[in-house]
Amino acid sequence: MVLCTALGWSFQAAPSLAAGPAANLTVSLNPSAIVANGTSTSTATATVTDFTSVPVPGDTVMFSASDAGIHFGPVTDHGDGTYSTTLTGSTTAGSPTITATDASGLQPSGQAILMQTPTSTTSLLTVPSAPVTNQGVTLIATVTSSTSTSPPSGTVTF
Repeated sequence: MVLCTALGWSFQAAPSLAAGPAANLTVSLNPSAIVANGTSTSTATATVTDFTSVPVPGDTVMFSASDAGIHFGPVTDHGDGTYSTTLTGSTTAGSPTITATDASGLQPSGQAILMQTPTSTTSLLTVPSAPVTNQGVTLIATVTSSTSTSPPSGTVTF
């Protein structure tokens, strides 16, 4: 608050914190790990601030990925310095980099790593394949990974 007196008059004014040009940009992913099946999604959020950390709304923010198979939906400006998009992962397991860039002025950018885990398939076999009532059976579960470099892991519970 600023108090000003002049010629017997006084008034108070609150200083305005208008954002300067975009200078900083951070990226977050939620979730940060998805299955590499071509349909799993994550929300990418970019937070844009000026040199004094004041949020910068109203800019154009673009998202990209180091994996060309990742696709982005439209970007939403939330009016508070945050911008978000829904990304759809690819079918390639790995750790692609997600980059957001503010297209105005200094063009700050930020990055986050998305973990795309391989898909796995579980099949179940009974031996004998056609048991009769009260006959014992053996259940065999086979778990296979979509990649030869990432063996499946986890627990199969009966």
